[in-house]
Amino acid sequence: MTSTETLNYRFKNEHPYYFGAYLNMARNNLYLTLAHIADLNNVSHPNGDTEWRRPPLIQKLNQNEQPDTVSKIIEKIDTHLPFVQSFIRSELRYEQKQSNNNAQRLPLPSDYYKIITEIVDVINDLRNFYVHSNHQPIQVKLKTIKWLEHHFDVSIREVAERYQIKDDKLETGLSFLRRRKGKDENPDFKYSFKDRDDNITEKGLAYLICLFLEKSYAFRFLSRIKGFKRSEGFFRYTKEVFSSGAIRIPKPRLKSDFSENALFLDVLNELGRCPRMLYAHLSETDKKEFQVLDEQVENPDDDSISKLVRGTDRFNHFAMRLIDENNLFEKLRFQIDLGTYYFKEGYEKNINGENRIRHLNKRI
Repeated sequence: MTSTETLNYRFKNEHPYYFGAYLNMARNNLYLTLAHIADLNNVSHPNGDTEWRRPPLIQKLNQNEQPDTVSKIIEKIDTHLPFVQSFIRSELRYEQKQSNNNAQRLPLPSDYYKIITEIVDVINDLRNFYVHSNHQPIQVKLKTIKWLEHHFDVSIREVAERYQIKDDKLETGLSFLRRRKGKDENPDFKYSFKDRDDNITEKGLAYLICLFLEKSYAFRFLSRIKGFKRSEGFFRYTKEVFSSGAIRIPKPRLKSDFSENALFLDVLNELGRCPRMLYAHLSETDKKEFQVLDEQVENPDDDSISKLVRGTDRFNHFAMRLIDENNLFEKLRFQIDLGTYYFKEGYEKNINGENRIRHLNKRI
C-alpha cells in the first residue's frame, strides 16, 4: 500500500486545507440547522465548543421527558437531516442481525441521540484535523463508514427513481457506482469508502462532507477531486448520487410555525407542487413549470434540477390541522395513532447482494 492510499498521507501532504475549507462549511451548516430546530422548539443554543458537541437540543433525545417536544424535534431532524434516518436503519439492521431477530424494531429517540452525537463528533474532529497545522490524526469509526455505505446505496436508488433509470440500466449503466454485484464485491466499483485497513478513503471523506453541503457547493467541491471529472453518459449521475439525501439548510420562505397564518402558508407551499402521478403524464414543456434549475451549479449538464412534486395526498392532514388549530370544536382534538399495519410480513429479499428480511408496512 502506498502512502497516498491512506487518509492521513493523501490529504496531509497534498491539499488538506481544501478539505478543511469545506469541512468548515459543513460544520457551520450543521450548527445552523441544529440551532434552527432548537429555536422552533424553544431550546437554548449551545454555549461554546464543548457544549456544541452535546447541545441541549440533542440532550433532550436522551431524556425521558417532554415526549411532545422530542417528537417535534425528531420530525424536524428527519426534514433537515434526511440521512439520519438512513443511518439509523443501518444501525437497526446490524442490531437485528446480531440478535437473530426476524423483526426490526422501530427507531427510538435514543437512536437519534446516538447517531447525531457521533456525526457531530466526527465532523468536528475532521474539521480540526484538516484546519489546524498540528493535530492528531483522526480515525473515523468503521460503523460510521458502514452508515455512509448504506446511505450511498439508498442514494443510488433515489437518483435512479428521480431520473427514471430502468432496472437494467441500473445494473449496467450505473454499475460503476454499485458496491456489490450479486453477493460478491463489484470489481468495477471505484468509489470505495474504506481501504484494506478499514480507514476511510478519499471518496468516503468526500461523501461524508457532501452530506453537509448544499448541492451547488457539493458539486464545486467534487469538481476538484479525482474521479468526478467525467460527465458523459451515466457518469453525470456520480455527483448526483454523492449529493443526494444531504442536509437541507433552513432558509427564509413562506412559512411560519407560530403565527395563525402558518397553516395557510403551508397549504400554499403544498399547492405549488404538482402531484407525482400527474407530473409523470405532463409534456416536457409543462414539466418545466415545476422545475427549478440551481443557477449556482457550474455545469448545468449535471441535471441539477429540483422538482416541485408532491408524492402524497395531505388533505386529511391539513383538514385536521384547520379544525384543531382554529379550535372549531372546543372539546375535540386530533392526535390519532392506530399503529403500524403489516400487509406482508417476514419475507426474504436480496438487496445489493445481501439477503434481508423485509416487512411491508404502513403507519396508520
